[in-house]
Amino acid sequence: MAKLSAQVTTMASDLSELKDALSEKKNVKDLGPAEGKKEELESVVKKAVSSALSESTIKKEEESKRVRSIVIDGLPEQKSHILDLNRVKDLVGFLGGQEKINVLDVHRMGKERPEGSRPRKVKVLLGSEAQQEFLLTKTTRSCLKSSDGMKLWPDIFISPLRTTAENNLLFLLRTRRYQLNMVVGPPGTPGLDKTDRGNSWYVDSVRYTIGKLTNGKVDRKARPEDYGEMSTEEWLKYCGPDFLAQPLLT
Repeated sequence: MAKLSAQVTTMASDLSELKDALSEKKNVKDLGPAEGKKEELESVVKKAVSSALSESTIKKEEESKRVRSIVIDGLPEQKSHILDLNRVKDLVGFLGGQEKINVLDVHRMGKERPEGSRPRKVKVLLGSEAQQEFLLTKTTRSCLKSSDGMKLWPDIFISPLRTTAENNLLFLLRTRRYQLNMVVGPPGTPGLDKTDRGNSWYVDSVRYTIGKLTNGKVDRKARPEDYGEMSTEEWLKYCGPDFLAQPLLT
């Protein structure tokens, strides 16, 4: 986009200089080739501007859809698109959004997988950004961890539709969480008692922050630096800001 804008600026400058030169010419014969070049430049500029505006419009439309979308992981694959759509609407209704949420479309992400594989994630387009925010609140998502949620919707996870930078940031935060938890032992270590797990670090995958469980309770105010560790901000700088923009993770 930046390269195209620079091209348009250069062409516009050349056209302006050409017009100034033409205005000073008196001989009609001298105007012929120049007029041809002028028309050619004008045509190129118009096409470049049209292309730039089209690309900008597409990006704005994609971003508008992204902030209105969620991703559902673990939803069993259905035999048709309409069945997927109805299943998503059932889930939204269970989460309390039956009257608040307008599910516009659903789409399975990635190629079809062999039978028995983990189901593909579902991208869900909603009616507004506020509807997305409602489904991503901790209160709404906690419904999936209730007894009814675990029974009716087992192994279901809801997340925002992330950009490449957000996916990379989440990867870094999870790596940092793992390092911090090495103090009490990595999750799943044999012999790691409930007290240790109850005092481990966790990642909020919606707010992109690191918090701590203290005696099994969430302590959002806890920071690694409070425990003699490098702060999350310093650690991310140490990893290198350029990593977040690289298309390494999807």
